[in-house]
Amino acid sequence: MGDLVCINDKFPSHTLEFYKQYGVSIPRNGKIYQIRGIEHVRGKVGVFLREIQNPEVPIQSMMKVIYKEPSFNISRFTTLLGEPISLEQFETIKENETN
Repeated sequence: MGDLVCINDKFPSHTLEFYKQYGVSIPRNGKIYQIRGIEHVRGKVGVFLREIQNPEVPIQSMMKVIYKEPSFNISRFTTLLGEPISLEQFETIKENETN
């Protein structure tokens, strides 16, 4: 697994403005992407895509500002069969990243 289909490319206007300011590209509805990385942020799963490599942007973290590439919430994607991504599939991806 590693191939995903974007099913939601709608972002709030303030997010789009922020992304535009820093030159961040976003996934597009209906396009197929491959996962190149996964992160857990505030109880949610974010993915980094092979087809989109963005610059680092300032993000408020605890007591300071850090710079990192933004990830995209996994809920914006499904499998190629249109199914939600399962926890087991994520574990497989994480294992493949470390091998």
